[in-house]
Amino acid sequence: MCVGTEIAFSAEGLVVDSTLPEWDFGDSTAGTPNHTIGNPVRHRYLLPSTYQVKVMVATASGPVQRTQQIRVNALPALRLIPRGDTALCYGESLTLHASPQPGGTVYRWQDGSTNPTLTVQQPGQYMLEIRNAAGCTERDSIFVRDQACMLPNIITPNGDALNQTFVLAGLNAVEWSIRIFNRWGTQVFHQAQYDNSWSADGQVAGLYYYLLTNSQTGVQRKGWVEVVK
Repeated sequence: MCVGTEIAFSAEGLVVDSTLPEWDFGDSTAGTPNHTIGNPVRHRYLLPSTYQVKVMVATASGPVQRTQQIRVNALPALRLIPRGDTALCYGESLTLHASPQPGGTVYRWQDGSTNPTLTVQQPGQYMLEIRNAAGCTERDSIFVRDQACMLPNIITPNGDALNQTFVLAGLNAVEWSIRIFNRWGTQVFHQAQYDNSWSADGQVAGLYYYLLTNSQTGVQRKGWVEVVK
């Protein structure tokens, strides 16, 4: 049994006439709903614990009582990471994962995959359901929105500590390889995992053209950057 699950109780074999049994669900936090009369009856426990459920029936020979122990298990604590709405720049991938879970946890994403992590490349709503060793489940979801992530198009490597290098602002730079060409189409820089370090060292001022390729998705982005010296 799990927290929040409605449980049905029935006094089968105990009711011998039209007298309805009285129930005590052993749930001190429930207030008035802890006691009821009827057969069958339902109760929902909101806290994990072991409860003593008592049922009593008045008969001609006196009251008859039975007790049953019910174990109610906690729901797993689930948070999807990253939290809240998250932006995904065009051409990039984003890895979603659950907050740390104990051993024996079963994962199921909306696409049917069963890994603790999910790498996505498209915007949209993503949902994860987990089940703990007690069989209790919990869900969480995240909305990934599309974002253009415009790149800066000017650098000024003049030693003033501002705009010194070409930075892929908003992108996970190491996912991208970069090739930079001068105005005549000659390649002047290449890096397989870009580290935002190109400063046009040894190059003259002017326009340069870049080609970015994402190593995870294969998406390419092209553009230009102006070097001012």
